[in-house]
Amino acid sequence: MSFAIKNLHLLIIFLGIITIFGTLKTFALERQENLSDLDYFDGKIAKVVDGDTVHVLSADNEKAKIRMAGIDAPESNFNNRSQGTCAKMAANYLAQLLPINTKVRVYFSNPKYDSYGRVLGYVVKKKSNLDINYEMVRAGYATAYYIYPNTTNMFKYLAAMRNAVSKQIGVYNPSAQMNNFPFEFRLIIGDNDPSRYVGNIETNKLYPPKEYKKVPSYLRLFFDNEDDALSEGFSR
Repeated sequence: MSFAIKNLHLLIIFLGIITIFGTLKTFALERQENLSDLDYFDGKIAKVVDGDTVHVLSADNEKAKIRMAGIDAPESNFNNRSQGTCAKMAANYLAQLLPINTKVRVYFSNPKYDSYGRVLGYVVKKKSNLDINYEMVRAGYATAYYIYPNTTNMFKYLAAMRNAVSKQIGVYNPSAQMNNFPFEFRLIIGDNDPSRYVGNIETNKLYPPKEYKKVPSYLRLFFDNEDDALSEGFSR
């Protein structure tokens, strides 16, 4: 085998190894679940609480509190504090989308419940098959907000947020007066420091909690601990 051919073979092997490692690094983000992969239940809207929370009456006549997954809307009442105009805008838009008695299908997120016992779910309007969570982000009335292991439709939602931010629509319009993202508002009111690691879904770079601003808002995937992020291919 000539020297040139041998080097060519080595180059092909090297490029193959890089390709394999590159695939492994992004695998976690490529295997997002779709709504059709998730468990669900049917019901009808009983109440719109704010821009990301609704009450749904199930077919068994049981009321479930739904914290809409993959999104975060301005706070209407967090420790008796509100984000004001932007919170009202978000709640009003969700109420327009989901009048009382609207028939919906609620898909369980991963995990299925939050620390308050609320269902973490994606709300889909049965008549039109409209993903209400996505519509809130698309129209600019909620931010995309993903906390691992939930990655359902993550790229789609974050891309919609990026577009809304760029166009300054909904709560991103200066007139909405959203001075902090909802999670930042909760940290400020609760007098807490950031506690979640944040990964950049484009670069797969991981940042410690207090450096979350180094990742553009529309590229963030939050992790409760560093080990989960590292296991999914993110690196410091």
